[in-house]
Amino acid sequence: MREPLSIRGHDLRAACALRLHGGVPLFWMVTTALKTNKDLYEDFTYLPRHPTLQHFIRVIRADAS
Repeated sequence: MREPLSIRGHDLRAACALRLHGGVPLFWMVTTALKTNKDLYEDFTYLPRHPTLQHFIRVIRADAS
């Protein structure tokens, strides 16, 4: 037997809310990691203007020493 449409709608809303709940922090972490220091502290943008890996390189080099 099929579920009523209202129950399926609630399930869909719950699934979308959970996806947003997990997706927004992940998006924030990835975009912040790819931003330059200027983008982080001076010019706020949601997306990095000039993506860089400089922060990753700094961490890897610090761990190697």
